[in-house]
Amino acid sequence: MKNQIFKSIAIGLLSAFFFVSCDKSNDEPDLNSDGDITATFQFSDGESVDFTFTSQEDDFVKPYVYGPNSNDHYKLYLRGEKEIGAKIYTINLYVTMPENGVGDYPFGRAWQWYDEGFVTEILIGVTEKGDPLSLKQYMSMEIDNTNSKGVTITSLTDTHAKGTFSGKAMYTESDVVTITNGKFDIAVNRGDWED
Repeated sequence: MKNQIFKSIAIGLLSAFFFVSCDKSNDEPDLNSDGDITATFQFSDGESVDFTFTSQEDDFVKPYVYGPNSNDHYKLYLRGEKEIGAKIYTINLYVTMPENGVGDYPFGRAWQWYDEGFVTEILIGVTEKGDPLSLKQYMSMEIDNTNSKGVTITSLTDTHAKGTFSGKAMYTESDVVTITNGKFDIAVNRGDWED
């Protein structure tokens, strides 16, 4: 009789445990554990940052493909922001491309997408968490990126973009960031031409 009571209690406790475990797993969002945008930032002062950004439904800035413009060019725009330690790191990545998009894109001024062909532009921002006016903006168009990869788009649909990137961006001649291991695998929105 005592064994029967013990078994019943044990089965009841196990059932309750499995029920609670399953219920909790359904409440948690299914996020890409690798991140939607990832990269390593190696700064000239020796600081190295592993950047990982996962977009959320309510993000203020959304990833977009804009176009076509008057030259039948399209522009992929990705932005990520991550608080790491005492700083906030941002990445803005622009790629000017044809409609189908898949391919390799060297560095240039992609923000001025109407006059410089199919190119890449990357901006890295570093802000002190307690001082939003203490912003450093590293720009890829301010440094020689001849031997840098730029961006490779491996897949582009109406709703998704996937690819890799690497290169350099400069704040001053002595303050440079090298971007390596860059990847994006992210849902995108489509929009009209936006300058």
